[in-house]
Formats: sequence, C-alpha cells, structure tokens
Amino acid sequence: MQVNDNIIEMDETIKSDRIFTTAQRTLLKSMVFIFLMGAACSLITSSYMDLYSPGSLQAREVSDIAKLFMLFTVLSCLPLWIEKGIVIKKWVTYIDSITDKDLKRTEILKVLKPIVKHVAIICIMIIIACVFIQLYNPISPETIDNYIQYYSRGRV
Repeated sequence: MQVNDNIIEMDETIKSDRIFTTAQRTLLKSMVFIFLMGAACSLITSSYMDLYSPGSLQAREVSDIAKLFMLFTVLSCLPLWIEKGIVIKKWVTYIDSITDKDLKRTEILKVLKPIVKHVAIICIMIIIACVFIQLYNPISPETIDNYIQYYSRGRV
C-alpha cells in the first residue's frame, strides 16, 4: 500500500506545480491550435501560388502572413513549454527516487503510451494528407518544369 500512497502523493505534487489552471491551459492550447491552423493554411496557399506562378509577390505576402502566424504559435506555446519543463523535472526526480524496478517500468510505460499514440496519429495523418494530395490534386509535369526552370535561374 506504501507504493500506491507514493504514486498518489507524486500525482498531487505534480499537480501542485502546475502554473496554469485547466481553463488557462485550455485557452493557450486553443490559441496554439488556431495560430497553427492559420499558418498551415497560409503556407499551403502560398506554396500553391508560388508553384503555379513562381516568384509572385502575392505568394510572398501570403508567406509573410504564415510567418506571423508561426510567430504567434511559438509565443503562445512558450508558457506551456515552461510549465511542461517544470512538471518533467519533478517527474524525473520522482522516477529516480523509485527503487522498485517493476514500479519504475510501469510508471515510465504509463507516460510513454500516450506519447507513442500521438506520434502514430500524426504519422497516419501525414500519410493520409500525402495520399490525398497525390490522388486528388496532382501537379502536372509542365508546372513542375516551369517551377524548376524559374528557380534554377537564380531568381529568388
């Protein structure tokens, strides 16, 4: 029972080290998502504009908008990264203090499981996006040749 009490005590210690409330954390995550979606949309739009009209001023302007969205994404992520660093530091200290190897393995696997699941979901989404683009929005060889010729002349 001592082991379970340690786990509960550590969970409470980690929760007490949180900087933000759940509502604040949700707001910051929502801001990150919104800014990231804006950056992605702007970047995709800019890429297609530049692909079909290499070196266009309009593509550069949309690309600048994507850069601003990415700046706001990073700025809204910073507080979450700081909080995550504090929690990870406490968790590593907790893991180091565990002497039972089975409990240590269980705790590490408990943390790794959602991380592996998120990485797998992201990889699957990337594959689906690539297949979707390849099947439903193919780029003609003439467009690719035009793009390569424009940028191989040294105009950037």
